[in-house]
Amino acid sequence: MSLRFASRALIPALVLAAACRPEARAAEAYALGPADKLRVTVYQWAQGPVPAQGGDFQARLDGQFTIDNAGNLPLPLVGEVPAEGRATTELARAISEMFQAKLGTLTMPSASVEIVEYRPFYVIGVVDQPGSYPFRPGMTVLHAVSIAGGLYRRPEDPSRYQREALTAAGDGALQAASRDLLLVRAARLEAELAGHEAIAFPDEILARRTEPTIARTMADEAKIMKQRGIALDAAVASQRNLKALAERQNGALEAQTAAIDRQMAIAKRELEDQTDLVSKGLSRRPVLFPIEARHAEAEAKKRQLHSDILKNAQDIARAEQTAEELRTNRRIEILDQLKEARANLEQARQKIVTDQRIVDHSDGEFRVRTGEAVPTYAILRRDGDRMRERGVPETARVEPGDVVRVVLPPRRAPGAPGAISEPGPTAALARETHLTDARP
Repeated sequence: MSLRFASRALIPALVLAAACRPEARAAEAYALGPADKLRVTVYQWAQGPVPAQGGDFQARLDGQFTIDNAGNLPLPLVGEVPAEGRATTELARAISEMFQAKLGTLTMPSASVEIVEYRPFYVIGVVDQPGSYPFRPGMTVLHAVSIAGGLYRRPEDPSRYQREALTAAGDGALQAASRDLLLVRAARLEAELAGHEAIAFPDEILARRTEPTIARTMADEAKIMKQRGIALDAAVASQRNLKALAERQNGALEAQTAAIDRQMAIAKRELEDQTDLVSKGLSRRPVLFPIEARHAEAEAKKRQLHSDILKNAQDIARAEQTAEELRTNRRIEILDQLKEARANLEQARQKIVTDQRIVDHSDGEFRVRTGEAVPTYAILRRDGDRMRERGVPETARVEPGDVVRVVLPPRRAPGAPGAISEPGPTAALARETHLTDARP
């Protein structure tokens, strides 16, 4: 048997044998994805110069290639081949077709694709060495945690974590009380700003209104609102009274002005009559002097009354302006206090979350060291353009590209006083997170 004939018979047999291996059969059912490293081999049958002597297989391509982030497999001669989501057999046929189209041969080249290295999986959470690790077929969550070094532990005195948890819990309780006070105060300020007679407390406060501290705080803020309203109404009423007094004084001054106008009219007619008599020689001129004096005195009084009326008009305008300023200043004061209360409320909420995390972390550390901790697991797995997260047991299978999350649930039951009502990573069995172009 010639060497060429032997090689022609041997190469397909090797390819068939590789396809019959358990790893190859498993790879055929495996959907390829970014970061998978593949060995691609392409052979082409070449006819010899003498037909009677037959031909030989010639290697067109033989090397290792990695699927890029876009899901394509870059190959020499043919360029990028779409690979994501395909099985190895599908990809091999696509490569053969592209090589045939590129080389323009009558017969299709023979291509084989073998997975050299799976894309990595990831472990995050309370493990000793979180990060990415090479995938091996048949892995479970427990295997993944073991590869990541097991649960995170430090060679320290566990009592320290008890002290940290107690300190954080105490500070969290103070912040929670401050948050309740700020919630009630913000509700009172909003009611004042809107001009309401009653305070619309938030539902989370109304649900706890039977608690002594909450009931006392609600009553205190209601009293403050009532007293502030009384003080503002009294100040505005005082300005209204000043305005009314000035208006009444103006009425009296206008009446006096009308009386003086009448006196001046009488004096003017008397002065005209006496002047006529003097001009006719029937009376002497000194008679005119007292009349002129009375007229001038009445005119001076009229000017003074007019000045007083103008002053009272200014007082009326000032009283109106002061009353409006009282309302405006109160509104500005309420807005400033409401802004401060909301800022302090947000700060208190952030401190509560931080303290709760410290408590949970310290409590978890203590339970890890004392053997009380029972971790929970979740797997984040790609589903189209989303990552779907679900809680799993430690025996669940891990696939390439999975993210294994390990958490220690807080000792406190959800909804307990002081607990943070945030959905944990294993609280929902199918929580979805929309992805960007970045891939795990």
